[in-house]
Amino acid sequence: MHCVCIGIIKKLLMFWNGGVKRHKLALPNNLISVLDKRLNDIGQYIPVEFQRAPNFNSQSHPIRDASRWKATELRQILLYTFMVVFRDIVSKEVYEHFLELCIAIRQLLTNNISSDINNYAKSLLNHFIISFANIYGKSYMSHNVHIIQHLADDVTKFGSLNNFSAFEFESYMQPMKKKIRTGVKPLQQLIRRYSEDEIFFSKKEEPNKHNIGPLNVHCKFKIRPITIDGCEPYYSGWRTNKFVIKKNKADNCVRMINGDIVIIENIGTSKYNENILIIGRKFEKLEKLFNVPCLSTLLNIIAATELSHHQSWMLNDIKDKMMHLPVNNNASITIPLLHLQ
Repeated sequence: MHCVCIGIIKKLLMFWNGGVKRHKLALPNNLISVLDKRLNDIGQYIPVEFQRAPNFNSQSHPIRDASRWKATELRQILLYTFMVVFRDIVSKEVYEHFLELCIAIRQLLTNNISSDINNYAKSLLNHFIISFANIYGKSYMSHNVHIIQHLADDVTKFGSLNNFSAFEFESYMQPMKKKIRTGVKPLQQLIRRYSEDEIFFSKKEEPNKHNIGPLNVHCKFKIRPITIDGCEPYYSGWRTNKFVIKKNKADNCVRMINGDIVIIENIGTSKYNENILIIGRKFEKLEKLFNVPCLSTLLNIIAATELSHHQSWMLNDIKDKMMHLPVNNNASITIPLLHLQ
């Protein structure tokens, strides 16, 4: 969190938004406005699992205020939205250089990666460091830029970056603050509140390994679309032990075990075995978004077009929830949600 997101991503945004005075890579005002509009437009497509939607009119800030961005917003830029929002805005050299960091971190966030993938991520990070000085200037080579070369070794020792990231602890700061009533003896107050929690919440229910359950039941007069194998009850959404799927724009894209990328338009019940069905359309044409430093399809980052007719799939056959970001009327970029692992 502190090394990559706050230490590097924020620095790069400051180069581009003019926060670093007279830097050669500062973007003109018209391109900054385009970036702000793109971030505002994709806000409605950000899944519920994200704490902050990139909407500068509400929860977030415009690019000019990148110095005030939270680590979760910076992580979202790194792992998801940069590859779409900044495409054709920054130069090809800057875009591909950033993708090196993006791909390396995405690989290191994956559970149980092979030694070959780990070595590849390490090589990307080393090349990112070398290129950083050439692109942005040696005077901006901070400690945070240098130490990312050790991340791959840390993953070998401790597992996925999620295992030792500070995000989990940072997200608990607010609940901790709420437990403190006054500024007098805050540590003692925390200990008492935690002791009370242990008494009242000692028996926690273990989450269901498969489906936790529906979010809401729809009446039969409002259901659309339906398929021949579907029947009542129909639902507006469903919560699993990893993510939530809904019929809205932000939470309706998934990748199935067989590789289909599906836009969910309804959730119902199979008339044959009472299993839960998702009803929707799959993308017929799946292409790469970029091919440098590697094919985006190897990371399941897809430029998807041409939706099929309505079909149904078993809910239990969902492999990943995807973020899908429309780039025009017919195409969407679909990106797996890595930080849920």
